[in-house]
Amino acid sequence: MLIDEHREGTPIWVDIGVDDADQKESLAQFLSAVFGWQWDAGDGEMGGYTFGLMNGRPAIGLGQTPGGTGESVTYFSTSDVAASLAKAVELGATGIVGPVLVREFGILAYAVDPVGVTHGLWQAESFKGFGVVQEPGAAAWFDHESASPQAAADYYRALTGHEVASVGGGEMVLRDGDTWIASFSPTSGVIPVGWSPVYVVESLEHTRELARSLGATILVEEQEVPGSRICVFTDPPTGHHYTIIPPAPA
Repeated sequence: MLIDEHREGTPIWVDIGVDDADQKESLAQFLSAVFGWQWDAGDGEMGGYTFGLMNGRPAIGLGQTPGGTGESVTYFSTSDVAASLAKAVELGATGIVGPVLVREFGILAYAVDPVGVTHGLWQAESFKGFGVVQEPGAAAWFDHESASPQAAADYYRALTGHEVASVGGGEMVLRDGDTWIASFSPTSGVIPVGWSPVYVVESLEHTRELARSLGATILVEEQEVPGSRICVFTDPPTGHHYTIIPPAPA
C-alpha cells in the first residue's frame, strides 16, 4: 500500500541507530539482501543518516550515532510535537530529546514511556514518513512487548487519542475505529522489551533461510499468530532482532 499521509497518533516511521561506519555498512548490506532495500543518503548533509527505499518509497531509516546499538525506534505522527511531548511527560513518560527541528523535514522528539520503552514523535513537514506499508519490504505492524502491557496500552491510548481493545492472552490492540494500529504484548523472554516493527516478506521460509545463510541467528523459527505466522531473527552486525510475516491473504 502506497501512502503519503499518516493519521494523527499512528506509527509514521522507524529507524535504526548503529555505532560506526563499518557497522552501518555491514548492516545496510545485510538488510538489502534480506528485504531488498536500496539506500539513499540524500544530499550528504544528514550526518550519516540514510533512507532505506522500497521501489523508491521510504521504508526505514539507518543512522550512525556513537553508542548506537542497532535498536530500532518507532515514531508516532503528531501535528504538534511540543504538545505531544508535554502530554507524554504528564502521562508518566520521560522526555529525553527535543523538540528538535530537522531541517525542512520535520520536528522530532524522543521519550521513554512509563514501562521503559523509547519511542519517537514526528511532526511531518517535507518528510511524510513511510511511503509504503503492508507490502513486501515494508512494515505492516508494530508490537510493544513489556512486563506491563496494560500500563503501556493505557499510556499510548491517552497519548494518541485512540482506543484500546483486549484480544485475549494478556494482549491488547490500539485501534482507530475499525483499523488496528499496534499491539501490546506480555514479555516473551525471547526478544528484548520494546517496540518491534513487523516486516512483510514474500516468503517466510525463503527469507528465514536467506537470513540464516547470511549469519543471522534465528530466535523464532516459525510461530502462529492470529491469521498468520511470524519468524524472528537477529542481524549479524548488531544482534538486533527483526520480525517478519508473509503477505496477508488476498
